[in-house]
Amino acid sequence: MVEAVLLRSKFRDWRQAIGEKLADNSRMQSATKLKKIIQSSKGPDLRSRMQLLKDQISTTIDRLHTVFGTHVFVAICRGYWNRMGQDVLGFLENRKDNRVWYKG
Repeated sequence: MVEAVLLRSKFRDWRQAIGEKLADNSRMQSATKLKKIIQSSKGPDLRSRMQLLKDQISTTIDRLHTVFGTHVFVAICRGYWNRMGQDVLGFLENRKDNRVWYKG
């Protein structure tokens, strides 16, 4: 019983660390920084700017799928998705023009 709790705890910690590391990898290059892409999204080139990030995410997910079993793969992808979502939400919450709307 104690071992199962310990294993679940370690799995949760590793899953969170992997999700964080994957999100960090997408922030390493300026072309795939989600915050930077969103900031410059005023022009019509948003689709082309998102393409590099989309390609990187697709490659990462393909590699994860070959390495992990289904349940672990899904758990890691959820963590990765949640971490990327936190970046977007944090950016939107901190934008000056959204503060009044969001806080109100």
